[in-house]
Amino acid sequence: MILAKLRNQDDRPVIAVSPAAGHRPLDRMLKSLKSRRVSNLVRHVMDEWLPPAIREFRPLSKTLALAFHGPGFDLDFKRKAFAMTDEEFAAAYVRLPSGRKKAYRLTDMTDRQIEWILEHTVGPDVLEVGCGYGVLAERLAALGDLRVTATDLSVENIEVVRRRVESAGLPIGLEVADAERLPFPDKSFSSTVTAHTLEHVRDFERAVQELVRVTRRRILVIVPCQRYYRYTIDYHLHFFPEPEQLVLRMKLTPSHCEKVTGDLCYYADL
Repeated sequence: MILAKLRNQDDRPVIAVSPAAGHRPLDRMLKSLKSRRVSNLVRHVMDEWLPPAIREFRPLSKTLALAFHGPGFDLDFKRKAFAMTDEEFAAAYVRLPSGRKKAYRLTDMTDRQIEWILEHTVGPDVLEVGCGYGVLAERLAALGDLRVTATDLSVENIEVVRRRVESAGLPIGLEVADAERLPFPDKSFSSTVTAHTLEHVRDFERAVQELVRVTRRRILVIVPCQRYYRYTIDYHLHFFPEPEQLVLRMKLTPSHCEKVTGDLCYYADL
């Protein structure tokens, strides 16, 4: 293994671990296959082009899940999730990295989706719910005129973000928190952002109520544009095949929803 000090597109240093030199072409190919654009294309082909008998063929989904997520992925998670305790639910996500040498990808957002969030966020106080590895929180904080707080259900994710922001010198507040029970007073934030998170929560309506409760001005949401199937290569519990489904489920007005690089980007003003 080789340790490399890299710089991302914003010229911030990133420490990465790469395989031996002879494996780099394969590594680059696998990385490109796991990009958000490619996974959106794969999902679109599976959802829209495959006949249901093939799309719901369990051995096919099991093979794809193993290839993309490793042996820790539970193909029956959707069926089990709503009966899980909070501890069991969190543990299911902790098991996902098993069998993999590094994170599947740093963010589920495309560059254009990040730009969309940056363009539409209203400051000065911004909360990100479900920050993952902190890519969006870093970009928001790097604007320089926002006070950013980021939360995630995973203790491990928050520790990863803490190390990232400390090395970058960015003043981001970090908290372990459940999207359905946010630990903040009413109307604490000008904007609340949640990207590729609401499709994972068990109580969608309660999570939206919490977003509304802690927000003064604007809520911004990104979710996959995806049909429901029994077997999906993800842990999604809520599905939105068209913008209208998300608008109707959010129940907030005025609002705007559009498709950006294959996913749904939504905001509502309170």
